Amino acid sequence: LEKVHLNRKDGISKVLGTLLCVGGASIITLYKGPVVIKPHLTSTNNELLLLLEGNGGKNWTLGCIFLIGHCLSWSGWLVLQAPVLKKYPARLSVTSYTCFFGVIQFLIIAAFLERDIQTWIISSGGELFTILYA
Repeated sequence: LEKVHLNRKDGISKVLGTLLCVGGASIITLYKGPVVIKPHLTSTNNELLLLLEGNGGKNWTLGCIFLIGHCLSWSGWLVLQAPVLKKYPARLSVTSYTCFFGVIQFLIIAAFLERDIQTWIISSGGELFTILYA
């Protein structure tokens, strides 16, 4: 577990950098004003823009909130790993257990959210490679 020394420059820099990053991500997520940068449209990326705009009513703000929640929970997990590794110093085993239980959690969530059996069928070698690589 890393200790932050607020009376030194490096500790203050870490805290300010963290606050700046979280603040910037929050501003980008919650900004409701006019478009700041409009992308240059050509015929090739016009199709991509239509795909992005036709997102089927997905809530981008909720997605950003979930992403921030993921980052906070991941950082919390990294902080909690320090005492675990003191009692159980086999780092590779801890990493393997973490990945295994993460896969179990993702399978449960995916089975709950995606109930159509047809979407679970692997139709190409690229899909299989992606699954095995992840």
